[in-house]
Amino acid sequence: KSVTVGEFYYVDPVFEQELKRRGLYSDEILQKISDNYGSIQGLEEIPEDMQRIFVTSMDVHWLDHLLAQAEIQLWLTDSASKTINMPNDATVEDVKAAYLIAHKLGCKGVTVYRDGSLSVQVYNVEGQKKQRIKAKPSDYAVKVLKDIVEREPWLERFIDVKAIINGSNGKKGITFTINRTPAPKKEEPSKDIKELLGVVYCPVCYEKAGELVELRMESGCATCPKCGWSKCVIS
Repeated sequence: KSVTVGEFYYVDPVFEQELKRRGLYSDEILQKISDNYGSIQGLEEIPEDMQRIFVTSMDVHWLDHLLAQAEIQLWLTDSASKTINMPNDATVEDVKAAYLIAHKLGCKGVTVYRDGSLSVQVYNVEGQKKQRIKAKPSDYAVKVLKDIVEREPWLERFIDVKAIINGSNGKKGITFTINRTPAPKKEEPSKDIKELLGVVYCPVCYEKAGELVELRMESGCATCPKCGWSKCVIS
C-alpha cells in the first residue's frame, strides 16, 4: 500500500495465519508474493488448495466481478455499487463489453477501474515478474456469457467473445462454440439466465390462465402488473 509516509506491505491476517500454520511464512515468501503482483497464483511454494482460496481482486476475471454485482442487484431496488477491476492491459473494447454485458445482466450501474489508469493510486499491484498470470473467467461465467450471446446474437458484433474467454495466458483455456444462427424470438432463455436476469413470473396468472406475466419491482416488492399479486402480501 502506498501512502503519504511511504510504502508498506499489507498481509491479510487470515492468509498470514494460514502461512504460519503450514510453516510457510517468511520474509522471502512475502517478497515473492510482492514480486508476483501481490498474488500467490503460480507460485510453486504455495499449495494449490491455498491458491484456489486466497485470490486477489485482480485474480478474478472482470466477467466474474460483473456476475457478483448482478447477483446482488437481484435483491435490491436501488443500484448496487461494486468496482469491476480490470488489468492494466485491458482495452477500450474490454470496457465496452463490460458495460454491455452488465446491462444485459440487469445491473443499474457499473464502475470500471483499469489498474494503473491513474498516475497515483492507493493500492499498487506492481511486480518484478516479466509476465503475470492473467485471470480467466470461471466455468459458470462462460456459461452465462454463452447464454447471453445465444439469446442476444447481436452482441457478438460489439464484443469479442473469444478474446474474453481465451485470454488465459498459458492457463488451460475454456472454449465453446456459439451458434451463429439467431435464436427464434419465442425461444425461452435457460433457467440459469432467467434467474440471473431476475425474470420471475406471476404464479396466479400462470395457474389461472397459463399466462407468463413478468413481475415488476414496485415499492421494493415484486408485483404483477396485470392482477396485482405481490410477493409481499401473504394471502
